[in-house]
Amino acid sequence: MSLLLLRGAQVITMAPDRPDAEHLDVLVDGDRIAAVEESIEAPDAEVVDFSGRIVIPGLVNAHLHTWQTALRSAGADWTLLQYLTHLHGECVRHYTPDDMHISNLAGALNQINCGTTTLGDWCHNALSPEHADAAV
Repeated sequence: MSLLLLRGAQVITMAPDRPDAEHLDVLVDGDRIAAVEESIEAPDAEVVDFSGRIVIPGLVNAHLHTWQTALRSAGADWTLLQYLTHLHGECVRHYTPDDMHISNLAGALNQINCGTTTLGDWCHNALSPEHADAAV
């Protein structure tokens, strides 16, 4: 396993017994956080200066319609009734399983890029078993 030391980050721990934010080092061993402390010594680690950067826990997005990623900003000026009529009443029936797959993949990659590690996906356009499989 490779060791990576993130030196001098502004760390938001969310721990009840710690301050909201501290300047700390973060030692990563492979795919696990091995230590979060002041001034970690790890001679075998690759050191990356994280001064001026923030390290936070993964974010949770509890409500997203990932299948709609390809439709983002379509109808941005619609009322709720127009949205329900045009998107859910007309557009969705043209969605293929490939559309579901591409939208979900692009949406998931966007969430990872934004720091989201957990996603509650409201996938209500599974028109067929093939649509559902493609979404997953």
